[in-house]
This record gives sequence, C-alpha cells and structure tokens, in this order.
Amino acid sequence: SQIIQFNFVLTGLDLLESLDSVAIDKEAIIEYIYANQCINRDSPDDKSNDKINYGFLGGPFLGFTNKDEYKIEDLEKNPYYTGNLVYTFPALCCLIMLGDDLSRVDKKGISKLLKKLQLENGW
Repeated sequence: SQIIQFNFVLTGLDLLESLDSVAIDKEAIIEYIYANQCINRDSPDDKSNDKINYGFLGGPFLGFTNKDEYKIEDLEKNPYYTGNLVYTFPALCCLIMLGDDLSRVDKKGISKLLKKLQLENGW
C-alpha cells in the first residue's frame, strides 16, 4: 500500500536524520494521508455489528478518497471502505514523523476500531 511505502521511506530518512535534507512536500503527504482516513458518523450504539469505518485505508484503491466529491453515505455503502490496523499504525507514524499535531485524527474512532477488533479473551 502507499501508506506503508511512505512509512518505509520516511522511517529510513528519519533514522538517517535526513528527513529535513530531502526535498519533499511534507504538507502534501500529510494531506494525502488524511484523505485516506475513514470518515464515519458516530453511532449511538457502540456495540453494533456494523462494519468498521474507522482508522485509515492504505491508499485510494477504491478509486476515491474522502476528499473527493462523494457523500459519506456513498462511502459507507462500499463494503471495502473499512479501516485497517495494518494501515492505521503506519499512517499515524508518518504523520508524527512529518510533524503533524494529529489534531485531525479521529482518535475516538480509532479507539472504537481497537475495541471492535479485540477478542473476548482480551487478545
């Protein structure tokens, strides 16, 4: 996925202390990452079996991002519009490495994602 590729490259540059020496448009990458964050309307029932529309997608593989001219209802109807921990963790890492303050991250939604994925035995 593109998010994982960004994470790989940015982590390498960060480890080499070269992140600021390379000509990259940090704001453009930050905006791209946020464009792949799942948008979800809060449901009053946190225990519902609805699909999980929280976290980040790996990229615009569905042919759109949340910045496109789609209504949230249209996004939510797509069975593949669902957040994934495999993409959420590197997206957050990239945002931090790029100096974002994470103010636009749906922290409550990511907490719901973790809660829905946790097994009854705690794992």
